Amino acid sequence: MRDKVRSIRLRIVLIYCLLVFIATTIIGVFIMSETEDYLRGTVRENMRNAVNQGTLLTSLRDYEDLNLHREEIQTIVEAWGSTLKEEIFVVDPNFNIVAATNYHSGASALGLLDEGLILKGLSGEEGESETALTTSAGTLPVMNMVFPVDNHRVLGVVYIRADLSSIDDSIQNSQEIFLKAMAIALLVTVMLGFLISRSITEPINHVTEKAQRMAQGDFSQEVSVKSGDEIGQLAQMFNLLRLELNKTLSQINSEKNKLETVLRHMADGLIAVDLEGRI
Repeated sequence: MRDKVRSIRLRIVLIYCLLVFIATTIIGVFIMSETEDYLRGTVRENMRNAVNQGTLLTSLRDYEDLNLHREEIQTIVEAWGSTLKEEIFVVDPNFNIVAATNYHSGASALGLLDEGLILKGLSGEEGESETALTTSAGTLPVMNMVFPVDNHRVLGVVYIRADLSSIDDSIQNSQEIFLKAMAIALLVTVMLGFLISRSITEPINHVTEKAQRMAQGDFSQEVSVKSGDEIGQLAQMFNLLRLELNKTLSQINSEKNKLETVLRHMADGLIAVDLEGRI
């Protein structure tokens, strides 16, 4: 019986831990996803606001041909680059870099920037993408945004590239913190689970021991009622059963004693036979 009690206790702990694990995992995944979306959205909005609310596009629209004013545009881009963490490129319709913050002008954007995104900008639309930039230190996740420079026609695009490695590092650190917190929570859950399961199984085990003693003929057993829940009601019913059983046994014993007294003091003989007349 104790093995069964331990089995119930173990199942209660496992179910309790499983529920906590599922709940914390769902909450953690949701928080991590929302945090990552928020951080990426913040970078996206900062890049868009920096270009749309600034004077960079307005300054570039004053030129009829971007390639004829490379030095002036490079000065403007460097001035903007000093206030932004992101890389800025100005690309003409031939995929040539007119000016850039970290690259020499005149280089080709092919193989360096997102060609599909540049084509979208040259068609007069704003766009964005996330790509991986290969550097000497490894692969770097970046967010790319493109803005068309149009003055009756598309003169080129402003291409901005932001480093997302800090966001990925923050998410990874958050995940590590969450995993450590989950491990601590599960440890505390196991301890609490054993305490809770013990508070449930100990009264059941107590009632079981009393029932075993009653089965052996000891009807003086009584279970203490410590609560008004289902286990307390079970203890009350056990005590009521004991009282009713004692009363029934007392009645049976009384009738037996009466019958024995009658038979012992009878003057006449008494024979008991079955339905076939056999003694």
